[in-house]
Amino acid sequence: GQGYFSTLETRQNKYRFWSALLGMSDPLPHQMTDTATNIQLTKLNLKMGENLLEYQVVTSSGSIVSTDATIFMLNNTQKFVVSDIDGTVTRSNIRGLLLPALGISDWKHDGVVQLYSKIADQGYKIIYLTSRAIGQSESTREYLFNLREKGGFRMPVGPVMMQVNSIIDTVKTEVIDQDPEVQKIAKLARVRGLFASNPLFAGYGNQDSDIIAYKALNIDLNRIFRLDEESNLRTIGTGLQQNVSQHILDVSDIYPTY
Repeated sequence: GQGYFSTLETRQNKYRFWSALLGMSDPLPHQMTDTATNIQLTKLNLKMGENLLEYQVVTSSGSIVSTDATIFMLNNTQKFVVSDIDGTVTRSNIRGLLLPALGISDWKHDGVVQLYSKIADQGYKIIYLTSRAIGQSESTREYLFNLREKGGFRMPVGPVMMQVNSIIDTVKTEVIDQDPEVQKIAKLARVRGLFASNPLFAGYGNQDSDIIAYKALNIDLNRIFRLDEESNLRTIGTGLQQNVSQHILDVSDIYPTY
């Protein structure tokens, strides 16, 4: 099923796996929203930074199914760097998705952890944007935030924005509709709408859909970067090509401390 805030004070008494997988157990559209009210947010007692949540569902057999999530409460002057995951953090879309599930966790671009860590040290928050289904959220966060590189570098914690639809709907978006940029643009537009000025400072991706989304959100073309499987990185605005190690040397110039 979808992740949502209810517009009604309702209680779902039973949980059925196949209904949730296919999205058949969701309330009517007008009864759910992905925007919390002030009252709902107040009840969460959020603190600045990362807030951990746990969702619990009691099944029809009486057992409890739970999953974790995070909510970030940030300053209204925060600036973001957006990064795709599959093919951008990992070295290819398909293998980057499958190999970590098989226990092979090092199928990533060399230096990407150091790069993002140094960007975060400059004060920027990384938003990880993916077309993966919400049911893969736990495994995706576990993979990302356990990545390490020599020198004590670790992947900085940040919001992971995923498809809130079922796995079947996600496959439809990627394979049949072939328009993942539509959902990416919608998600980033919601983030941008929370701020007085555009907080989206830079973007990293590997596919046309990533670049289309970043351009649509008015990210400066000189701060949109495209990676290939060989860890070569091209600046969309200037056409400059570098490897990740060379790009790391320019972090302080691209991302001034603020």
